[in-house]
Amino acid sequence: MNLLQYHLAQCNISKLRDDLDHPSMIEFETFLEPVNQWADRSDGFIWRLKNIDGLASSRLKPVYREPRTIVNLSVWKDIESLSEFTFGTIHTYFLKNRNKWMDKIEQVQFVMWWVKEGHLPTIDEAKSKLAELEQIGPTHRAFNWQQKFNSPSSQPHSMQGKIKV
Repeated sequence: MNLLQYHLAQCNISKLRDDLDHPSMIEFETFLEPVNQWADRSDGFIWRLKNIDGLASSRLKPVYREPRTIVNLSVWKDIESLSEFTFGTIHTYFLKNRNKWMDKIEQVQFVMWWVKEGHLPTIDEAKSKLAELEQIGPTHRAFNWQQKFNSPSSQPHSMQGKIKV
């Protein structure tokens, strides 16, 4: 019996059309903290990357060459918990309207992977997972909504069904 438990890490990156203090970003900026607080209170939420003041990770010093590329990094109990928050809350409004605030990126923007319970992923780890997904496609080590993999603690280690995004 496998007693080691795993949680789901996710990272998504976006390139802001303008700086967060630009008038075109008011709606996004205004609702950034409330949406993050909603995530914090969601069933299955464990952790998210924040800046030193406890604000959204979009307030971190840039981690990509393009300074308006922001990183969102969080840990969830499981795929279902992340899916419910992502597609079943006010967060969907921001997904559907992201073109108002975000420019297209020519690389993989979203990745999920399993981490041992208690492990908090780093930005470098997340960037590595994004690159891995882009270079070799979905595997049990780095995957996406279209091709998900069960937690290593579940038996057998197999692919789950698809959901529409």
